[in-house]
Amino acid sequence: MDKTTSKPISTFQNKPIFVYSNICDFSNVGGEEQPLLRVIQADPSYGWNDKFYPVYYIPLRTHNLSDIHFYLKDDRNSPATFIDSDVWMTLHLIRYPF
Repeated sequence: MDKTTSKPISTFQNKPIFVYSNICDFSNVGGEEQPLLRVIQADPSYGWNDKFYPVYYIPLRTHNLSDIHFYLKDDRNSPATFIDSDVWMTLHLIRYPF
C-alpha cells in the first residue's frame, strides 16, 4: 500500500485499517460477516506501506476476477477518508488445494 495520509502518521499509528474486497469470502468482523482481505496498522517509519508477511491466503467467493473492488475502512466501519492519495495493491492468487 502507498504510504499516504492527510494527517501526521502518529495520529493513526494505533488504529487499524480494514481492507475489504468483493472477491473475498466472508469473515466475522465485529460480529458481522464481512469480505475481509487484511487488517493493516500504520507504521511511524513507513506510513501505510505494509507487506504481508507471513503470507496467508483468503478463500475467494467468486471465480470471476474481472471486476474487483477494494474498500478501506477504519475501526468504526467508516470509509478511511484520511487517505488522500493513490493506493497501490498487488494481489497474489494461488490455486487451492496447494
